[in-house]
Amino acid sequence: DVPTTLQNKKLISLDLGSMLAGSKYGGRYGDVVSVWLERYLFTGGAHGMTFSEFYNFDYNNGKRLAVAEIFDDTTKLSQLNRDAFGKFLTEQGITDVDQALFVSPDQLPLPKNVGFDSTGVVMRYNQYEIAPYAMGILSYSLPYDQVKSLLR
Repeated sequence: DVPTTLQNKKLISLDLGSMLAGSKYGGRYGDVVSVWLERYLFTGGAHGMTFSEFYNFDYNNGKRLAVAEIFDDTTKLSQLNRDAFGKFLTEQGITDVDQALFVSPDQLPLPKNVGFDSTGVVMRYNQYEIAPYAMGILSYSLPYDQVKSLLR
């Protein structure tokens, strides 16, 4: 939501890191600006939880964008994601994926957190999203040259 005092105004610069603890500027690609928020929550029990979230906005109007509003072909994006995730697991030395994940790699859903940074399109799964807590936050990038044709 945009405060009424800022509606119909052009925003030149905004330092979200100074405004929100745990926020970072992810990056910008075309008219999409990504902000990354990370927070920690402990409500008792064995351990707390770290949550990492990307928020993508249209640079021109400030509207928050869903993944389907950024990419023309989410089916192709899903396939690229599965391929990159398999490579990521190999680089991490994880060979027994059936034991390590809650889903089979060929059924891997797109992450809830997709954003942009200097390396490409960041795919990020939070703890328990597809794997046990001990696996941590799983994060890797799809290079821009692989996804450029899929962007709106």
